[in-house]
Amino acid sequence: VLDYGSGKGEAYTVEDVQRDWGVEITCYDPAVPGFKTRPKEKFDGVICNDVMEHIPEDHVPMILRDVLGYATKFAFFQICTRKAKKSLPDGRNCHLTIKNSQWWLEQIDQARAVVGGPEIIRVVWHLEGTDRLMADGTALEQWSGEGGQ
Repeated sequence: VLDYGSGKGEAYTVEDVQRDWGVEITCYDPAVPGFKTRPKEKFDGVICNDVMEHIPEDHVPMILRDVLGYATKFAFFQICTRKAKKSLPDGRNCHLTIKNSQWWLEQIDQARAVVGGPEIIRVVWHLEGTDRLMADGTALEQWSGEGGQ
């Protein structure tokens, strides 16, 4: 499994995940020394947690194509659709692309149409006005990429 945008990998201890889940995790984050080397191989699955909303809107299609291009079986996204509590030094909100869930689904579908991508894509939303993770009223959303849930 590839953790795309893993940061320093502090969300979990790689050794514990590998032992507890029986899954090998590869961390990739171009902004973090030690994890900034682009993987050359594909992975069964890709996790992209709290990354996409930090990408400038004009770069979103390219990054989504990159994420989905690594996955052969599944991709998992957690995307926040509201402003962050923090700002960048230039005053912009840390969440550079604040869009609703439908916009993001369309972007993911378009990227998937270009690169193929995995059959299973799941998205968890951090929606405006709530601190809970949800997908349109449910805990998790899955869609086939063919315009339907």
